[in-house]
Amino acid sequence: MKCPNCGLESPESATKCSCGFDFISGVPAAIKNSVKVGAKRRNPLWAGVLSLVVPGLGQVYNGQVLKGVVFYVTLDLFILVAGLSGLLFNLWGLVAFLAFPFILSAAAIVEAVMTSRRLGSIVLRRYNRWYVYVLLIVIQAVVNHFVWSDRALYRVESYRMPATSMEPTLRPGDHLIARTDYYAHNKPKQSEIVVFVYRGEPSKELDFIKRVVAVEGQKLEIRDKKLFVDDQELVEPWAVHRSPEIWPEAKGPRDNVRPVIVPKGHVFVMGDNREFSHDSRFFGFVDIREITGKPLYIYWADDMRRIGTPVR
Repeated sequence: MKCPNCGLESPESATKCSCGFDFISGVPAAIKNSVKVGAKRRNPLWAGVLSLVVPGLGQVYNGQVLKGVVFYVTLDLFILVAGLSGLLFNLWGLVAFLAFPFILSAAAIVEAVMTSRRLGSIVLRRYNRWYVYVLLIVIQAVVNHFVWSDRALYRVESYRMPATSMEPTLRPGDHLIARTDYYAHNKPKQSEIVVFVYRGEPSKELDFIKRVVAVEGQKLEIRDKKLFVDDQELVEPWAVHRSPEIWPEAKGPRDNVRPVIVPKGHVFVMGDNREFSHDSRFFGFVDIREITGKPLYIYWADDMRRIGTPVR
């Protein structure tokens, strides 16, 4: 037999050529030695499924721990930085927050599947055991539940506008992103739209969205639908009046409210759709400690043109 690498004829007293060719089996030594004891074939389907459950776990299954750690840490760092940096305070930040994990997870799945096909078989390590994979999945589930689901990390909350009380500014079906930490550092100002907890019904709390029309220390009065603050008529381009009827004070406070001073630590709120809003005219002042968020933008709406509209 002649060596296919160097052309040397098979000597009588040797079983291998100097270049490593095995004259007995006819297989190069590099290939023959690659089939090691303890090697087990990798299943591309399992590699993909594991990376789908936990990005990077498919790489661990393939024996590439470092690559798996890179995928996993990259995703977790992105989520952490997104929360701490206020990335979700604008629409494009929200899009990036939703898109990046999807893209990274897809890349991890594809890479794991392709690598498992290319490797074929690997020598199993201590971490290549089913119970190790299960343990890592459980750890990830715990992290998702106690860390990444913590709303305080992202400092935003989503709300859906259920009624017409804030038309035309906000319409039924508008989905909003509100910043939850804003009023922990800032006092509410006149004309700002706020989210607050309404406790008007026993044993039930509701999230209301209204506009601040007067803050602590200001004098407020409503005369025949006209709003006066500190004895000056308030110009409100956002307010609408859809009923020409004017309620007398005896019928209710919808169109007439006697002069009141907003107490310290409170605000007076009203809906922009004045005749169809349940607000401070009916349930009184709102404690600023009950204000939970400042709406920032519309992230989804029945009218697609409204997506991304700032809430002002």
